[in-house]
This record gives sequence, C-alpha cells and structure tokens, in this order.
Amino acid sequence: MASVDVKPTIRSSNWEPREKDYLLQLISEQIKIIENKECDKSSKKKKDSAWAAVHLGFTSKFGSIRDLKQIKEQWKRMKLAAKREFALQKPGQTGGGPPAPLPSAMSLAIKELVPQDFLQMCNSYDDDGTMSLPAGTQLAPTDFLNSQGFQPGTVDDDKEK
Repeated sequence: MASVDVKPTIRSSNWEPREKDYLLQLISEQIKIIENKECDKSSKKKKDSAWAAVHLGFTSKFGSIRDLKQIKEQWKRMKLAAKREFALQKPGQTGGGPPAPLPSAMSLAIKELVPQDFLQMCNSYDDDGTMSLPAGTQLAPTDFLNSQGFQPGTVDDDKEK
C-alpha cells in the first residue's frame, strides 16, 4: 500500500468577541461589494480588493494572526450563526419548553447588513402555517370546511345496502 502524506491541520486560536466585532465593522464598510451576487470578472476584482482592504484593516489592528481565508470563513460562520438564532424565533412553534432566546446584538447587526439572506419562505399549503385574515374577521367552525368544498351529508359512509 502506498502511504499518503497528509499534513495535519493546525488549529488557530479561537476568535475573541472583540475580533468578531471589529471584523463586522470592517465588513460593514465594504458590504455592498462583498455581498454582491454578481460573478463577472470586474465584480470578482472588486470583491478581491474589498476583502484585501478588510484583511489589511484587521491585520493593522490585531497583527497577522489571521489570514484572508480565515477571515472569509469567519464571516461565513457569523452569518450562519445569525441565521440559526433567527430560525429559533419561528412563530407558532409547539412543544412547550422555555421560549427561544432573543437574537444577539451581533446577529441583529448581521441581519441589518444582509437582510436578503434572512428571507423566510412561506408555503400557503403548509398545515402548520397560520391563516391571515383581515382585521376583525371571525371564522365559524364550518367556514374552513365549506371553503374547501366540503358539504355536509356528501361523505359516503360505509352503509349497508
């Protein structure tokens, strides 16, 4: 068997809250470029220069403890953590237990920077969804059944003939 040379992954130090806060501040200055969904050549160049500016700003404050790849990965993880916090806030969840904690200040700031990443998909055919009615409208217990085409006495029961 041939041996494969695998380089062990060197783990870097954990990100401190002040590093994350400063990274968020630097990214917020370049957010329109960094989060641009276009992928043409000129957009790629602009993104690369924006990330280089973020990296330069970060290293000027904290030294060269993080490379550009780590900074990009941290931004990705920060967005995912914020999305996870907001996903816990779904209305109408059942099951009891304590209410979900409110999103952190960092998650709120991230949602404000990239609101398009936090859009919730709605399914009007979802059984767990809530019905939205105009203000002051009341439903009788049979209104829903009638709206679905159900008429009393139309169900064929297993009757003996």
